[in-house]
Amino acid sequence: MNHKLKRISIAEKPLTIWDYVIFFVLAGFCFLTFQQSDLIHTGSSSIAYLNGHFLDFYDYNAEYMGGNSYMPSSYILFAIWNIPLKLFGMLPVPSMEVPYVALMWYKALPSLFYVISAFLIYKIAMELGFGSKKAKICAFVFLGTPIGFFSQFIFGQYDIFTVFFMLLGIYFYFKHFREPKLKNLLLFILFFGISFTFKYFSLLIFIPLLLLREKRIWRILWNLALVAIPYALELLIYYPSSAFQDGVLGFGATGYIFNASIDTGFQHISLIVILWLAICAWAYFKDLDSKEDYARWFLYFANLTMFLVFGLSMWHPQWLLMAVPFWVMGACINKKFHIFMAVDILLMLVFVMFTVNFWVKHVDQHLFIFGIFQNIVPEALGRKVMMKDIFIIQNRDMLMSAFSGILLAIGLFKHPKFTQADFTESLDKHMALIRTRMILGVSIFVIPAFLCLFVALGSPALAFSGTGYSSSPADIIGPVYPGQEVSQVFSVDKDTINEISVQFGTYGRVNTSSLTMEIEDVETGKIIYSTQINVSKIKDNSYTKLSSEPITVEPGKLYSLNFFSEDSDMENCVTIYRTLDTSAAPDGYAIVDGSKQLYNLCVDIY
Repeated sequence: MNHKLKRISIAEKPLTIWDYVIFFVLAGFCFLTFQQSDLIHTGSSSIAYLNGHFLDFYDYNAEYMGGNSYMPSSYILFAIWNIPLKLFGMLPVPSMEVPYVALMWYKALPSLFYVISAFLIYKIAMELGFGSKKAKICAFVFLGTPIGFFSQFIFGQYDIFTVFFMLLGIYFYFKHFREPKLKNLLLFILFFGISFTFKYFSLLIFIPLLLLREKRIWRILWNLALVAIPYALELLIYYPSSAFQDGVLGFGATGYIFNASIDTGFQHISLIVILWLAICAWAYFKDLDSKEDYARWFLYFANLTMFLVFGLSMWHPQWLLMAVPFWVMGACINKKFHIFMAVDILLMLVFVMFTVNFWVKHVDQHLFIFGIFQNIVPEALGRKVMMKDIFIIQNRDMLMSAFSGILLAIGLFKHPKFTQADFTESLDKHMALIRTRMILGVSIFVIPAFLCLFVALGSPALAFSGTGYSSSPADIIGPVYPGQEVSQVFSVDKDTINEISVQFGTYGRVNTSSLTMEIEDVETGKIIYSTQINVSKIKDNSYTKLSSEPITVEPGKLYSLNFFSEDSDMENCVTIYRTLDTSAAPDGYAIVDGSKQLYNLCVDIY
């Protein structure tokens, strides 16, 4: 009994140096282990500036990198950071082929901003009267927020630049209450203006924050004009470039907020725009007295805005980092702080399940490909088991609905009436939950990812792969109907085939039609193997093992893997995924209805 009490007291001990040790060990491990390729494109594009291409930056990169989608700010920051790499001659020109050391150097910059942003959370909390002890816990809660941790150290993105400058603006906004100087007001506007040049989300936070305090129309318009200056300057410099217009101004992701709409029969009205304007109006008509009330209502409006942006529209996984400061600070002043810590774990679970089901073979176990284990990652990674296979729920509509519902609950119950009367109220008793939230939240992604890696390492070596190392399918061949034969020509350098796996699509249903697979000797036309496939057991969009018995073949000889059905129809059939056009080779190509194709079927032969 005494041992149990001792363990509880240690778990609930206030923030210690060991909490930071655990965080940095987890962060360092994930920093080195996982990475997504977008960072390579952005970090390497910045080399154009170091090569002297300032005014023609976008046109120059259109040749080397295929174009750029962001305003100059991100590339300028990376250019400054990459000066040592340039001096050592590691990156002579922009390229997607960079050494692992260079990629980790890229990743170190936004990771540093992430840690400094936690310090800004501490400074804001101090301005709001949390007291040093609680402010430090609030900053640590930010560091360990599972979705934020994922965005920075696993996915490895740079949205933290927007968050960093946005937090600087918020700091000076609240500092202006204590020191009502013009300098603080201008810095509030300046830093929000800079944040806007990285990602546009910050404008959705700036305007309600401004309207909470400023009620004079001409002042509002003046402040809006000032905040637009950094963006306008960059736009003025690069607007003549057609590559800038196509890449930045034509970036399709910026229009996601208009997708959720009401069809009036005449026009589609954006639901997000309507509700956000209502929040702005609410902020304008809300009269407040104390700094604490401003904080309560600002965080409430910010959390509602995050629901609108990420609960009612399409998003990319790294974008959720934008919401983390508001989730954290709103929770730290809430009477039910512990509930929000538990909800964060649930939110991470739903987030990961949706992400690995939506960005299959991209934002899942395939993040190993650019990490420190890249040299031992086998080609079979994700062929046997993908992360989405580990999670039982795979219905993306259901998962997105659950995610949206959680975000709505988070927003609604950050209402000021649920906040603490005294911001200095201690959070010490919740340290066990704070630690659990960080460790368990990170594990929700890391453990399934490593399970996929271990399964792949224990799998037999690939003898033939239609998709190659890590490429995702490009399309489907269409339904396999009676009278149609779909084939994949291949050769292997071994005398035995141990296993065949094919990536099927079921059109989101359970099918019961027949499907036959044969292996044919291309030279003689002899069928050396035939089997009936249990179509009802095929998982949608996944690789299905079709044979596990040894099949004797001749090394180097061409064989054809044939598929056909005798009784399928439009409502009862399957399809097979294929690769990009021009991906076929002399000893590996698809055949559909007797015609040789320029692509491969998504087939793996072990």
